[in-house]
Amino acid sequence: ILYVDDEPDIREIASMSLELDSQLDVRTCSCGQEAIEAARAWQPDLILLDAMMPGMDGPQTLAALKEKADTSGISVVFITARTQTSEVEHFIS
Repeated sequence: ILYVDDEPDIREIASMSLELDSQLDVRTCSCGQEAIEAARAWQPDLILLDAMMPGMDGPQTLAALKEKADTSGISVVFITARTQTSEVEHFIS
């Protein structure tokens, strides 16, 4: 699992929680561009992607991943604090 979030504390807590399952290999990134590079090099089975990040946000990162043949098949789940229906619908693709 590749966990992408610009907040270091959240990345650390998420990583520690996911690593409680010894069968999961977890890596983290702090921004969209770093995530794209890591995904291309590592080919994770799943990306947990923060929706709101400075610079390249989650939807922009997802779009860039889908443009590349070597990352277009990776499953992506958005992680977000946004809970309004209209906001959540924006992230569903």
